[in-house]
Amino acid sequence: MTGTRNLKTWLVVCSLMLVAVAPAAADEDVILNPGTVSGSVSVTGYQITSITVYAIDTVQVYSATTTVSVPAPADHIDYVLTVEGDRDYYVTAKAVVSATDGTQALLPVSGPVTVPIGDNVPLDLSVNPAIISGTISTGSSSDTIQGYNIYASVTVPEFPGYFSVQTLASGLSVPGDIGRNYMLLLAPGVTYSLGAFIYIDGIDNWYYFYDNIATAPAAGVTVDRDYLVDVAAARISGTAVLQGIDVLPSSYMHGFASSPTRYATARIPDTSTGLYTFNVDAGTWRIQPIFYFHLPGALSSLIGCLQHPYSSYIHLGAGDHVTGVDFIVNPGFTGCVAITGL
Repeated sequence: MTGTRNLKTWLVVCSLMLVAVAPAAADEDVILNPGTVSGSVSVTGYQITSITVYAIDTVQVYSATTTVSVPAPADHIDYVLTVEGDRDYYVTAKAVVSATDGTQALLPVSGPVTVPIGDNVPLDLSVNPAIISGTISTGSSSDTIQGYNIYASVTVPEFPGYFSVQTLASGLSVPGDIGRNYMLLLAPGVTYSLGAFIYIDGIDNWYYFYDNIATAPAAGVTVDRDYLVDVAAARISGTAVLQGIDVLPSSYMHGFASSPTRYATARIPDTSTGLYTFNVDAGTWRIQPIFYFHLPGALSSLIGCLQHPYSSYIHLGAGDHVTGVDFIVNPGFTGCVAITGL
């Protein structure tokens, strides 16, 4: 699996969004007693291309969001957010900064503001952001950074969950000795934890770095954080077969290594033979097959998943090829699958 596909998969599966227990207002929801909050969103020193504005009432019963995009970068973007009236709301926003590989800026929380039924409350949202920036590099011109996603999970006490802001890029072809610069924009003083997913050309894994929780600097201040990936290519190969079951082509191998933390995924190209090869880097790995299959019985459209336990530790030096790492699994399924109900 290429780094680009890994990046897209990761973004689909692990998209970091606002987590909220309050029911959110969808476009089709009927707001019985509407009120509105409106204004503009801006990020000091940057042009923006889209915004998402969030509101949640102070007792965390009702929440709403709206997203606005503009065709060309602008100094500010106007919004109108319709909410249930006669409530007090906290309001915040995220903005996508233009021409920076999808960098997002987090804005401070405003409020609480009272939104009477039928009234509009003017509220402009702006931030002079704290900045986290640095360079991603493999340290070698033979290894290319194929894509990356660096994010900060941010604690927002007024909301029952968390925000994340991220900077991302994929499909790159940048020599590793030049590296790639990145930037994150945070509301000053927020508490955050920093993580990085980095994809390197020629190996199947993406690297995951995690920094402990910290506090963002003051407005306009930059904190440097560099990520250096030292690649020493190696391979693991063998056979992974799930016997007696209709295994789907989406089955794959998963691997884990640490110091630094890395994960690897590689599709099993032919599930009938189960032959696979991992292109990874030197280190100590544990791997496992994850099989997707049609459940036995008449309801063959139902899909099951079998995640085999991790292997023992596999030690790899630069250029090593460890073979014969086999998983021959027979789950012993019998009978049929039936679903009944009203």
